[in-house]
Amino acid sequence: MKIHLKASKNDYFRAGVDIIIFDNVRFQPVRYMANYLLLRKQLQAGEALFITPDLKPLSRSLFIGYLKKLLIRLGIDSSQYSGHSFRIGAATSAARQGVPDHLIQSLGRWKSLTYTRYIHISKAKLKNAQQAMSRQAL
Repeated sequence: MKIHLKASKNDYFRAGVDIIIFDNVRFQPVRYMANYLLLRKQLQAGEALFITPDLKPLSRSLFIGYLKKLLIRLGIDSSQYSGHSFRIGAATSAARQGVPDHLIQSLGRWKSLTYTRYIHISKAKLKNAQQAMSRQAL
């Protein structure tokens, strides 16, 4: 499934960018996005991909507000989360699964090496890396 964003933060010339969503059996993102898009079309919701219950475009600040309210309802400290939490989580998860750096960069649409700051590395991994380096030095 391809979704075209008319503009994004890194789209300096406002040419738009295509996001490809591949399907998988576990999460079925194509199925759920297709169902959502069908519902949105029936509501005649305009051009915004994500909308509020009153059919207005979902702003970043409103999304973060919804996220924080949901986290609080779940008993999770919402101060630990922001809009970048999704990018951090995706980059970290990809790295933990062994996805090569250049693919993490491409999937996140990073043009620079900034994505490396999003990848959280556990203390155990750092310890193992240090120990491996010390073994090599001997």
